[in-house]
Amino acid sequence: MGFERIWHKSYAAGVPPAIELERITMAEALRRSAGRFPDRTAFHYLGRKISFRELESLVNRFTRALAALGVRAGDKVATLLPNLPQHVIANHACYRLGAVTVMNNPLYTERELEAQLNDSDARFLITLDLLLPRALKIKAATKIESIIPCHINDYLPFPTRQLIPYLKKELHRKVVPGPGFLPGVPTIFMGLLNREAFRKMDLSFIKRFFTGAAPLAPDTAKQLQALTGKGICDVYGLTENTAFATCTPWKGKAKPDTVGVPDEYRGETIKAFVVVKPGESLTEAEIIEYCRERLAAYKAPKRIAFLDTLPKSAVGKILRRELRAMEAQKEG
Repeated sequence: MGFERIWHKSYAAGVPPAIELERITMAEALRRSAGRFPDRTAFHYLGRKISFRELESLVNRFTRALAALGVRAGDKVATLLPNLPQHVIANHACYRLGAVTVMNNPLYTERELEAQLNDSDARFLITLDLLLPRALKIKAATKIESIIPCHINDYLPFPTRQLIPYLKKELHRKVVPGPGFLPGVPTIFMGLLNREAFRKMDLSFIKRFFTGAAPLAPDTAKQLQALTGKGICDVYGLTENTAFATCTPWKGKAKPDTVGVPDEYRGETIKAFVVVKPGESLTEAEIIEYCRERLAAYKAPKRIAFLDTLPKSAVGKILRRELRAMEAQKEG
């Protein structure tokens, strides 16, 4: 690499400033892994281990099923799924057909989901059976031609599969020890730190933490490091990448949050700055209720501030950096 950046000084010893990436498709990457490591575990799912050989077979089967439904290269295939093996399988099947996966959050309201499906021109939808009624309700208002439902317990091991109605809450709280990295969003780490069982676990299997989706509060990072002695990497990426694009090595002195509205639980939370039209009246509760009716819960603002005017640039663009600066000044 022929150039240096100031942040390279913060990289840990042995970490190269850049890496050469092999130009290879995701379909070929899985095919190669299944050939080289057929019996190794591709992923864990609540006690069930799925090998690369099994994953390759499942992907091939679903690829043929999608092709039989009429999915072709360039088609948009929407998914409305939580973190399940079916999501991994569906993504890889779309890769093999040259189709485009359009991921949707299961927490979307019907209004949001309808807008996303229409905006993406999705013709097919893969969803959880529990979410099927919502999908069917808006189907006529979209371009969706076929809906493919799946079940949450399809890949669960015995007897968990039979006991799923009674174990749902505990399964989502379970951390299964296994050598490697522990990824999560700030709220997951806060939830784990607040559980005594997690603090008493043997966490020596963790090599490093990865956190993304929102900034990790400095206090949360300190608690994780004090508990495990392991480093934390702040990452940035896109859901569509199925991975992260950049990673902060977290060496040197950590800086306090200066962007957004700090929140102990979420890392950051949403604050809306509102200017009420002359002669009109509006309350904080009315704004929050309006947003909750039309937006997924995580998108709705948790705090409201009323201003006489919003800071704008010479061309009329709202200067969000000045709003953030106002909040940072309040925090002191």
